[in-house]
Amino acid sequence: MHLIDSLQHEFGGGLGRDSQRFSESFGSVLADLPEDVFRDLCATKNVFFIFTPFQGAEVKILRSESGIKKDQTFRIVNFPYASIFMPHSALRGEVAHELAHVLLTHESVSRDLDKMEDEADRVASNWGFRNEINALRDYWKE
Repeated sequence: MHLIDSLQHEFGGGLGRDSQRFSESFGSVLADLPEDVFRDLCATKNVFFIFTPFQGAEVKILRSESGIKKDQTFRIVNFPYASIFMPHSALRGEVAHELAHVLLTHESVSRDLDKMEDEADRVASNWGFRNEINALRDYWKE
């Protein structure tokens, strides 16, 4: 099974080179995660990863998933179209940061967003993505 197939996602399949590049970057981060982290991530419920495949589009219709009931909450992690223009290392940093953020919000009762962002960077760095997190920070400074 392909790593990406282990998670619920929509990367605009068939919509061109940008979607393919994002999907490959996302998959490369999943492949580089420590095994226990990957297992924990796959166990998260009702989290959807979406790459917006064209400029100006935002989160929209999700396919109905049989595991989601009306009273359940779900989280959408949207990677905007502009992400595709990041250097490869910064894009990998953004993906690693968001994956860390997902696990932290599932494990933590704290909702202090500033602390969660810093913690997500720290966790992703501990997973082996320190260079990518630094590249992401440098990208956003520009």
